[in-house]
Amino acid sequence: MGILIVIIVGVICSYLFFVGIRERRSIILAIAVLLVAITSITAFWVHREIREYDLKVEELLSQKNDENFENKTPDSIEENIELITEPGEASCTTAILRNSEGEELNLPEELREVFSCLPGGVVLSPNSKFLVFPNDNDLKIYLPASEETLSLQSISTNLEGLDCIWNEDSKKIACVIIDQNNEKSFTQIIVLEINELGELIAEKEFFPDYEETVDFTCGASCYPGKFWFENDNEIKYQGHNIISPDQIYSIKISN
Repeated sequence: MGILIVIIVGVICSYLFFVGIRERRSIILAIAVLLVAITSITAFWVHREIREYDLKVEELLSQKNDENFENKTPDSIEENIELITEPGEASCTTAILRNSEGEELNLPEELREVFSCLPGGVVLSPNSKFLVFPNDNDLKIYLPASEETLSLQSISTNLEGLDCIWNEDSKKIACVIIDQNNEKSFTQIIVLEINELGELIAEKEFFPDYEETVDFTCGASCYPGKFWFENDNEIKYQGHNIISPDQIYSIKISN
């Protein structure tokens, strides 16, 4: 708006100045000079206002960027972490955690022992924030960002085999536990729900009937067959290859 006024006043001044010279009238020339002065003052004012506005915008943007940076706590900054496995001695598989720069993470002694001969059930979450693993008779979770280890749940003392999976949003863990001495069921399915801190907030246990036993194979250890999250509220699994071959069963986590 200010720039438009300057242009209009400039056009009027030019016209009056031209008319004043042509008509030789000093009053018109005086008006033209006055308008030139007004135009100059207006142009200076407009320039100053624009400059002040630009400075305010830059200041607000700078404050906004500072707030966004401060809100990014170490736990909210996700780093791409990989679980790398390699063949070890005898029948063991070893593992390490590696960050996005290819550097091996320094792990607590408890986890280093687990990684020296990897058991079933060691799984990194899709968002790389949590690692679930069994140790002794406990299922635990490790948080690489804070280097904390939390206990999730006690598991069978007669454990013969175990495997775990995550759902897509890294909030639920499903594990199949093999215990052929269990009178309820040869296989047990547990579903654990965690919060953003890796703390357990809900759990469910399922004991499929003998006819719907989860598939597993045994050698030196036992290993569950295929099971997966069909969605956040449903788990599907393959029936045992002898008891119910080629059958797919479903479990609803909540009714």
